Amino acid sequence: MLILTAIILALLAGVMNGSYPAPIRMIHLSSDTIWLIFSIFMFLILPWVAVWILSPNDILKLFAGLPASFLIITISAGLIYGCGMLVYTYSLRYVGIGVSFLLNIAGGTIIGSLLPLVLLNASKLVTSSGMWELIGMFIFLIGLIAAGIASTQRAKHALTNPDIVQGKSGLGVLLGVLSGVFCAAQGSAYSYTLPAVNTLAAHLGVSPLAAAMLAWIPIFNGAFIPFFIYFLIKNVREKFWQDFKKGTASSLELILGMAVLSFVSLIVFSKAAISLGDLGSVIVWPIFMISIILTSNFWGWRQGEWRNSGTAAGSWQIISMGFLILAVGALVMSAYYNIRL
Repeated sequence: MLILTAIILALLAGVMNGSYPAPIRMIHLSSDTIWLIFSIFMFLILPWVAVWILSPNDILKLFAGLPASFLIITISAGLIYGCGMLVYTYSLRYVGIGVSFLLNIAGGTIIGSLLPLVLLNASKLVTSSGMWELIGMFIFLIGLIAAGIASTQRAKHALTNPDIVQGKSGLGVLLGVLSGVFCAAQGSAYSYTLPAVNTLAAHLGVSPLAAAMLAWIPIFNGAFIPFFIYFLIKNVREKFWQDFKKGTASSLELILGMAVLSFVSLIVFSKAAISLGDLGSVIVWPIFMISIILTSNFWGWRQGEWRNSGTAAGSWQIISMGFLILAVGALVMSAYYNIRL
């Protein structure tokens, strides 16, 4: 029952995270202004608000009990993750929400899951849990290759989505892969620091969920620095801020909604991770990522990104989704054997 609950929470978190960019088309502001405001909510404010709500009296106590290496690792990872998110926003423009999410998450899933496992407990790789984890990653990789072929086939046909910049699909794919490598720092740092945070929380008698959310504060605050500075410069240079006077209230509400949906998904994911022990994040992270891919591709389909893309592209996309679902099954087995060990 514990495993089932963790898997359902990870899948739910993925649905929420994969849905947060969907309202972008309804916001009548430049994309650079949207991302600027989004970063303030998502990377700067919400991490502190979430931990404070979960455990208002324990934030300083938790930070005081952690070694200096915790902040060094998480802030450094946040800076790298922020650069990855910058690159992702351009991939989103060039190849659309479905493909950009998929490429971004490819690196984030594989590196973000396997690197912490190797660093924390490499011996796990030769156990039943570790073997199922590797099988799941292999199936996941096949699904990504199929998705890449689908994207290539789609590029041969005229796209009808006006939000996608035409003629830059190759660059969009490259940027998507690069963003995934950078964004892997987020999951790697979180998974690597979770055991230490869990131990500290148990020692201090602090809420496990609040402790599990702690790493997101320096990770996202670190990500805020490059992300915000870049889009602030772009907004000032291009004078996009002049458009902000139009529909200010409704635009802010939608952007805040995007940020809340994205960050709450991390709370749900953290709940799933701590329920499976110290290596729980390593196991449920790829499930979380796969759910994001499936959800973002649903929104890509709903927004017409695959309209008139041809039979071959549609077939390869279906094959890709099938392999991703099989990968979830393998990762569920990994979780099962991890609990038994």
